[in-house]
Order: sequence, then structure tokens, then C-alpha cells
Amino acid sequence: MPVRLLLAVPVALAVTVLGAAILGEYQFTGVTGAAAGLIYGLFIAEAAVAVARRGSALLAVICAVLAVGGLGWAIRASIGPRASVPGDIPAMGWLALGLAAVGAAIRARSSGRRPAGSPTEPPRTPVPGRGETPPTAERPPG
Repeated sequence: MPVRLLLAVPVALAVTVLGAAILGEYQFTGVTGAAAGLIYGLFIAEAAVAVARRGSALLAVICAVLAVGGLGWAIRASIGPRASVPGDIPAMGWLALGLAAVGAAIRARSSGRRPAGSPTEPPRTPVPGRGETPPTAERPPG
């Protein structure tokens, strides 16, 4: 398992915990609750992909699980400790859970892929002495 992937998991977990603590203060009864779930999942996956530098199926599963777990914790906090789970979770809360999982999985899986026909290496910087002159203050690039 690559080291970057191992480092991405605790970062995603930190974003999960912080986001759940913030979202736990809000109700999941309207469309904004569902939208918050989607954005929450995207944030978790974006943090993981930023560290891992590329997406993968394993990272997508990890991010989706973290998103559902964290958002479930936030919804539980928002409905109160004496509420019945799953009976008292609002419909938009369930939708938020689904959108968080899907958003996190898609973002973590699709990142880092090259489009078809793209070069495998980045373009090279001109090297002085090979017929190309480097940009200077007198001759800026372009």
C-alpha cells in the first residue's frame, strides 16, 4: 500500500470529525441538509485526494465509509440523545447520507485519471544550451 494513501486516511478522518462536529449543530430537515451531505462527502474526498495525489477504488471506499459514519454521527447529534435511531432521522437526513457517500466515492475514485489521448509525461522545461534560450528580464516568456 502506498505511503501517500496511508497518510491520506488520517487526514480524511480529521476532516470527517471536524465536519461532523460542525454539521451536528444543524437540522437535516430541508434541502440544505441534503446539500450539506453532498458537500461534506466532497470535502472528505478532496482532503484525501490532496494528500494521496490520485484517486483509487480503495480511497473511494474509505472516503464513502468515513462520510457516512461522520454524517451519521452529525445527524444523531442534531436530533438529540433521546431520539430513536433510525426512526427519528428525517428523510433529508437519509438523502444526505446517500449523497455524502456517492459524492465522496465519485470524487475519490475519479481524481487523478488522465483523459484518453493525453501525454503520459508533463511537458519539459527548455534547457539552456540546446538551441532554446531561457526567459530573462529582457526577454520574458511568451
